[in-house]
Formats: sequence, C-alpha cells, structure tokens
Amino acid sequence: MKRFRVLGWGLSLAAACLIAQGAAADGLARVKKDGALYHYAGQVQLSGSYDYSRDENAMSAVGDQFCFSPDKGAARKIPRERGDDRDRWFCFENDKQARTMLEVDKLLKDKRVCSLRGKATIEVDHYIADLTDGTEANDTARLLRVVRLAPAKTTPFVKDTQHCRE
Repeated sequence: MKRFRVLGWGLSLAAACLIAQGAAADGLARVKKDGALYHYAGQVQLSGSYDYSRDENAMSAVGDQFCFSPDKGAARKIPRERGDDRDRWFCFENDKQARTMLEVDKLLKDKRVCSLRGKATIEVDHYIADLTDGTEANDTARLLRVVRLAPAKTTPFVKDTQHCRE
C-alpha cells in the first residue's frame, strides 16, 4: 500500500509542477518561456477552418503561411497566458506537410486561385504562442494528423489585381 501512496503523491507533484509552470488547456501545458515565445507540450484535437490567401492584404499581414482557426468550442483548448486576449488561431509550423495532409497543394498550383478555405478536425502539437509586441507575429503549431476533412472552396483573383473576389 505504501508504494501506491508514494506513486500517487509523485504523480500529483508532477501534475502540480506542470501547472505551476504556466497556462494549460485540454492537453497543452506550458513547458518553456523564451522571451515572448511560450512553448506548450502535449497534443490537442481541434475542429475549425483552415485557410490560405494570396490576397495582397493577407500576404502583408500573415505572409505565405497556411493557417487554422478553431471553432468557438475548440478554441478553449488553446491556452492563453494571463492578459493575452488575442483570437485563438495559428499557422502550421510544418507548412508544406500541412498543405499535403489537408489536400490543398494541388489547388495552390493553380495561379488563378487567390484564396482557399475548408473545414477540418485536426490534431496538433508543439504549440508556440508568440506574444511579441508591435509585430504581425502569430502562433504556430505542428499538424500531426487530419481526423476529418471537407474539401476546400477556392476564390479567384479579381482580374488584373492581387485581390480576391468577394
């Protein structure tokens, strides 16, 4: 019996240490702070929308990144530090693999496609919140697996511009 008590106490202590290190939410727990970067360990499953845009305005804000916005219910699974009230969205750290896994790489080869958006349920890990002040920085995560996928819908460019049709 003493072994179980010690083991139980050890597990409780380990859990308390993880929580004491920082914010935690449904599978993600902060393990490291490096300046304005907050690193989280663990995996989380999220439902929401993936998107990519070549629109001039989007490119200046986000750059050439493939991103994901969780649904309202799933967004609670992404931890936030005290005082961080930003929307909960992120871009994929493994961008090229994410484009393949979400089956959009062929669509993006079509130069007439300005933007694309689709619904998916995904699993991610290696979540990093970037709280750098005064920048267009965004959070990142590594896409591990696609659980459910709806085909992306595309939007073409407005003729002779770098803007998407509405």
